[in-house]
Amino acid sequence: MDRRIRARVLGVLVRAAAVVPCVPLVAAGALTGGLPVLGWGLVLAAVAGLTALWAHRACGELLPELPHPVTAATLLGLGPAMVSGALALREFGGLLVVLLLVTGTAVFSRWLVVEEATAAAGYGLPAGDAALRQVLAAAPTARLLEEWHRVQTRLDDGAPAGLAEVRLREALIDAFAARDPEGTARWLADDPTGLPDLHLRRDTPLEH
Repeated sequence: MDRRIRARVLGVLVRAAAVVPCVPLVAAGALTGGLPVLGWGLVLAAVAGLTALWAHRACGELLPELPHPVTAATLLGLGPAMVSGALALREFGGLLVVLLLVTGTAVFSRWLVVEEATAAAGYGLPAGDAALRQVLAAAPTARLLEEWHRVQTRLDDGAPAGLAEVRLREALIDAFAARDPEGTARWLADDPTGLPDLHLRRDTPLEH
């Protein structure tokens, strides 16, 4: 199985395992806690969403991939209901909390590990700036353009611009410039926010 597919499948499974214990906890908490629990949930959701939005704008390029503001708001907003549900369900609630802590730790650990390898493992390339640039230098121009499109699509879909994406984009621009300096210069001067396809020569061999 392709590495990217395995990573995505693993991510889906881990997230699903984290969601499963949340459902009975939140349901029990909402039913037993009533309006106070729901009210505190809304307050915390607003605080988490605004904080995450500020973090993305202030330091999204310097920190590992931050959670989306909606994700942060959802997680913190469900906190009061989960606590109330754990108390209401007693032993079963405690078991669900333990399961949630285990899966939450797995999600957090994966988030930390993936940051350094996102530009590589996430795109089928080896980790590390030096190795990344070596692979890009040896790749055909069509592959470089494909990687650029892939990064741009992720960003257009709302994914945060983490350090891995910034490094990969810089390495790609350097690779473009190494094999077609004039085309790269035209692209960056005329339309730096657009796609480089129309400016670069596909059949230009890399100059070492």
